[in-house]
Amino acid sequence: MSEVNICNEALAMIGESPIRSLDEDTRRAGLCRVLYPRVRDFNLSMQDWSFARKTELLRILEDDYIEGAVFQVPSDCLTPISIYPRYQFRLPWKVERDRIIIPWLTYEDTDAEVYLQYTYKCTDTSLFSEVFKNILANDLAYRICMPLTQDAKLYAALASSLRIIRMENSAEDANRGEEYRYADEDPENDSFVNPPE
Repeated sequence: MSEVNICNEALAMIGESPIRSLDEDTRRAGLCRVLYPRVRDFNLSMQDWSFARKTELLRILEDDYIEGAVFQVPSDCLTPISIYPRYQFRLPWKVERDRIIIPWLTYEDTDAEVYLQYTYKCTDTSLFSEVFKNILANDLAYRICMPLTQDAKLYAALASSLRIIRMENSAEDANRGEEYRYADEDPENDSFVNPPE
């Protein structure tokens, strides 16, 4: 399904004629051309989509002995999810603009290689899950409804439908491919509560 196909699905939901291209000279195409990338990126940013997960080795920018080690956020990162030195326990971290700061981590500590798992700006529609395409088309329909139809009842119905679709489908897609997690055999020696030193 291409970008045009997703836009046409959205247009069909509000009773509008399809478009052949996002570049055609119609109001429908113009709205889709402007709104589609924003709606796509917004919905990608909302959760940890399985098809848009990425893990990348971070590049250190500086060593701030007051705050910690500072790393560059990857340019295609929409939502940072987790950060950790490879083969070690995860560390606390924070994002400031296009930087990631790991408190108490010095330059010498970064020999462990610091990785970021994040949701990236996925633009290839062939990678989108069916759940994401459905949510994206519904959200786009909701946003172009009033400019094209001025139908307040349809607009309200689309808003309600979008909320339901998100609740019912997004968690299923986000959890696809998650690792199995097993309970500790000895509950008195829980490795999550009491990590090894």
